[in-house]
Amino acid sequence: MPCVLFAASPSELRLKGGTNAEMAPQIDYTMMVFKPIAEKFGFTFNCDIKTRGYYPKGGGEVIVRVSPVKRLDPINLTDRGSVTKIYGRAFVAGVLPLKVAKDMAAAAVRCIRKEIRDLYVSIQPVQEARDQAFGNGSGIII
Repeated sequence: MPCVLFAASPSELRLKGGTNAEMAPQIDYTMMVFKPIAEKFGFTFNCDIKTRGYYPKGGGEVIVRVSPVKRLDPINLTDRGSVTKIYGRAFVAGVLPLKVAKDMAAAAVRCIRKEIRDLYVSIQPVQEARDQAFGNGSGIII
């Protein structure tokens, strides 16, 4: 992204490989955490997940479209604020049954409820469509 952020025109990147692999940021993290923070700096990008690719086979494909900027805006992140809700998704792909995602979501909610009782919590279990995932895998992002 740094290479195209200050380009002369919009860029489209077609990235292939693992979208959900061990020891690397998940594509969900990019969309749910990195993207909103990046937008605070004044740059936007769209990320279209064509196919998820799981470790060790990879096989995923993501198309990222970046609009260039002239400069990045400074931001101030010194006031954390309060947690108002907790949401996420527990997902499975390939031969793994939806029950695994449901069990992960339920376990995560139980753990959160032990510490935080009176807050909205929603973790959606998801079975990735076979044509949108390559390989077998599971994960959760909260």
